[in-house]
Amino acid sequence: MKQWIRGVVGVVAMVSLGANEGSWQDIFERGTLQGGVRSHYFLSDKGENHSVYGLGGHLLWQSYPWYHLSMRVGLYGDVNPWHMSDEDAVLYKSGKDVLNRYDVLTYGKYGLLNVAQASLSYVDDKIDVRFGRQIFESFLTKANDAKMVPNTFEGVSVSWETAPKRTFKMAYLWRQKLRDHNSFHHLLAYGESSSSDPYGKYLQNDDSYMHKGLTLSALKAAGIEDRLWVFDGVYKRKEGFSWAMNLSFVPELLAYGMAEVGYAWVLPTFRLYTSGRYFYQDDRGAGRIGGANLQTNTVGYKDPTSLDASLYALKCELSFGAHFWHLGYSSVANKGDFVTPWRGLPTSGYTRAMSQGNWYANTKSTMLSYAYDFSKSHLVEGLKIKMGYVWQDFDDTKAGVQADSNVFTIDIVKKIASIQGLLVKLRLIDVKGDSQTIAQDGTRKDDPSYDALRFEIKYTF
Repeated sequence: MKQWIRGVVGVVAMVSLGANEGSWQDIFERGTLQGGVRSHYFLSDKGENHSVYGLGGHLLWQSYPWYHLSMRVGLYGDVNPWHMSDEDAVLYKSGKDVLNRYDVLTYGKYGLLNVAQASLSYVDDKIDVRFGRQIFESFLTKANDAKMVPNTFEGVSVSWETAPKRTFKMAYLWRQKLRDHNSFHHLLAYGESSSSDPYGKYLQNDDSYMHKGLTLSALKAAGIEDRLWVFDGVYKRKEGFSWAMNLSFVPELLAYGMAEVGYAWVLPTFRLYTSGRYFYQDDRGAGRIGGANLQTNTVGYKDPTSLDASLYALKCELSFGAHFWHLGYSSVANKGDFVTPWRGLPTSGYTRAMSQGNWYANTKSTMLSYAYDFSKSHLVEGLKIKMGYVWQDFDDTKAGVQADSNVFTIDIVKKIASIQGLLVKLRLIDVKGDSQTIAQDGTRKDDPSYDALRFEIKYTF
């Protein structure tokens, strides 16, 4: 935090000096203001029937550049006019991202309000250097802005284009703010509850894919500071060869490596794209602290103290006219679980369906989806429908992993042509799970079956 404050003061001082040369008015008067309004309703019977509604929006101000220097500030928030009783906030699943569970359970306070972005940057034709609160997109770090507030980080990042369609990025990140949090917190430390603070587990990184054994007190006892380094490269083409790579690590805990290659054949009547991804997680000490399973239940794991993990994924996509077909497969090695609480999801784009996590040890998934774009067929402007099916085969012996499931999804998206920036989205998911799975320790796994609905209206300006 001290280095963040020093950086802000330094760059603001430079900008102030520029004002003496007559640029002060340009910086503010010629700055840009963008914003949006969102309405998001969630209904689910996962665990118990529950629903929640969020109404909010954001304002994002970008200063006019002065010698390539600029400032960005983003204010985000929402209110929850419809919700369950305070004590039921622990039941929220995907709908939890329209409120802060700690505030609800501790103070009875609903809604979100935070400055998720506040950065200083240097930008020219090829390079973008950003310092402060920011969205940083890489393989493991995503804004994942599908709810009310994006996932953002505090840190310093650099991205540059070395050729058309080829981009490299680097980042050193020291804090994160999840989508359902109002304040920034640790990157790889799980909070802890106590008699004086029974909901303290929600104060740190309580992402769905965080390791619950990597607690803040355990990291402090080991003298470990959870800081994330990221090196990311992408080369994307509409036709021909493309690739992506990523190296990320949290010193003394975990290191990651990803490589992806793809090739697109483009002919007059169709486009065929195939790609493969390999992702590796190297345990640098995290497994000894938290164990091989994200829930700390290591029954059925070959090495209960190792978080070494790997997966490979393959996909084939065919598009012609208004039609789009996707076939994907992923396989996770029978080692440890992946720890990825920064909203970059390892099987995304291959086999991941809405709200599903399928990168636990010894998990195999197959996805088939179909999308139809009514705009391309000149039937209904701005309308797109997507249907998907995923078979998720989890390890039956592992007590800390869910039972097998069949997942069906339908997405309906409509852009309103008469109002630029207005979008309506309806998403449905039906999960049919195995209720008879017995783990290695003799316990019966919970039935993962549920149905859920999301309805979103979004307007950006």
